[in-house]
Amino acid sequence: MTEENKDVPVEADDEIFPVEPRYHPTHNIPRKVYDLLASARLAMALLLAILVCCLCGVTLWRGERAWVLIFSSLWFNALLVMLVINIACCFFGRIWGRRITVISFGMILFHLSFVAIMGGIVFNSLFYFRGIIRLTEGEVLASGDPQSYDTIDKGRFFSFSRIKGETQLIKMHIGYKIGGDDKRAAYEVVVGERVDKQQGVIYITHKLTHKGVDYFIDKEGFSLLVTLANTQGQELYGGHLPLQSIQQKDGSYFNTTGYKDAGVVIPSQFTFPAPPEKPLIALQLAYQPSKENPSLSLK
Repeated sequence: MTEENKDVPVEADDEIFPVEPRYHPTHNIPRKVYDLLASARLAMALLLAILVCCLCGVTLWRGERAWVLIFSSLWFNALLVMLVINIACCFFGRIWGRRITVISFGMILFHLSFVAIMGGIVFNSLFYFRGIIRLTEGEVLASGDPQSYDTIDKGRFFSFSRIKGETQLIKMHIGYKIGGDDKRAAYEVVVGERVDKQQGVIYITHKLTHKGVDYFIDKEGFSLLVTLANTQGQELYGGHLPLQSIQQKDGSYFNTTGYKDAGVVIPSQFTFPAPPEKPLIALQLAYQPSKENPSLSLK
């Protein structure tokens, strides 16, 4: 009785990863495109190009200029998208059809995380928005109006139509405490549209999130309500005037009307009421908070 020898098939996990992907599209043109996207040479070229861009962004140009010229540009984000597609085709095409083990699952999880992180970077650089909106108690400003913001920093494809409703500062709470911890100052705000508003209190370690938009404290300051009245006591005009903070040598702050020039606050006068109203006086105000009696600190 003879026994016939048969070749024992080698498990796929015992093989060395093939140079070419295991998975290929069936049609000729998609196959060539896929082979190009799954090329290791393309991956090296993309990594080298991104490395050169990053080096230029921290040496030749820095800060905001590097962000405008390189990191927020369409061509740089296109390089990142191509790298994500290339890594996906390179790895997942080669692991296609293999038996799932602990090691292969870890590799899949790592590459999926890398693709998700790179995709998030691209999305954030093109669609992000950061803005500083300044409010006094009782003031309401349209959240989707660029004129409501002091400073705006946004991605190339961001649209203000994504921000709906209004932002209102109801009240500032001094000495606000949570569980016995003094949060110093807190702000009660209302955000959103009329039919979908959300109210909350924000302080230095707590923000309010509404429909994917975070509201938090950036700076604290003072605004003075100034009114004009005639001899009969009838109010003719009124407005909140924001003050710039100037740090003194003793560490305290002196708040005054003025403007910033090269990072330095310069106290100055301005016409009041502001145009398009007819200006009546030249006004300069200053305020230095007093612990004993804040109402007597106005100058």
